[in-house]
Parts: sequence; structure tokens; C-alpha cells
Amino acid sequence: KYYKREPWRWDIKTVGIVKDYCRMRHRLIPYLYAEGYKYSSSGMPLVQPLYYKYPDIYDEPTYRNEYYFGTELMVAPITTKKDAIISRSIERIFIPEGMWYDFKTGKKFPGNKRYVTFYKDEDYPVFAKAGSIITLGDNENINDTTPPKNLEIQIFPGRSNTYNLYED
Repeated sequence: KYYKREPWRWDIKTVGIVKDYCRMRHRLIPYLYAEGYKYSSSGMPLVQPLYYKYPDIYDEPTYRNEYYFGTELMVAPITTKKDAIISRSIERIFIPEGMWYDFKTGKKFPGNKRYVTFYKDEDYPVFAKAGSIITLGDNENINDTTPPKNLEIQIFPGRSNTYNLYED
């Protein structure tokens, strides 16, 4: 069955959600650039499956799609259909060792545990580890890929940390 990929062909709510996430991806350019530099200098990939550090979850299809996104973030992709009755996706996720925070809401998740979570259409399970420092760009023009004139720096509580932002 053909699936329409163009967001403008979807309903207005979905178009708004896609716009918000495209803007967030654009704002993450300073973080992505710095993490890309780390890859080019150390060989540590930007996207790394969680099962590299937790091989026991490799055989569990529920958790094997989770991945680290750079040194500061972890993503647990939504892989189930939305439940029509509660209008949420029900996900089973594994949070690695340590304290983690939902990137969007700031909700705290103690690590080395499995959770059942419920996500609305506009939610996505991205987690920042305790002490994470995330640099977000603030360019007014969404098509501007030059280094931003202003940065928003999000710092998550829980431990001391440093982050080297690379720009050239």
C-alpha cells in the first residue's frame, strides 16, 4: 500500500508536529556538528545501538531498536501502532544505567530498568543522561546552516559534566 510521505498531504495536526520536529532537528545542528567532529577524530559513531553496551537486549526485539545519539542523548523509537481507544502508542523501553531525563518534558527516569510508556502523537522518546549539556542553535531562517549567532544551552541536572562544542 502506498504511504504518502509528504507532510503537507496529511492532516493539519500532523503537519504541525512534523514542522516542530524539523525545527528541532535544525536547532540541533551545533550538537550534531560537534558530535560529527568527535566521530571524525575518534571513530566513535554518532548513532550507536544500545545493545553494543547491553548485549543481553540484542535478542529482545522490544528493545533492540534503541540507540545512543551522540554522547549525551539516547533514543527509544516508537515502533508500535497507536492504540485507538486511548489514542496513545504504548511502548516498552529500556533505560540504561544512570539517571536519564525525557528531553522534552524533563521527567526523570532511573536507569537500568524497563518501563512501559504512553506517547501522544506529538511526543517522541528522547532522553538526556544526567549532567548532559545540549547545545541548540537559534538561527531565525530555518534554511540557514551557518554557525548560529545565538545558542541555547540545555543543562540537565544530576552530575557535573563538561561538553566541548566544536565549530570551525
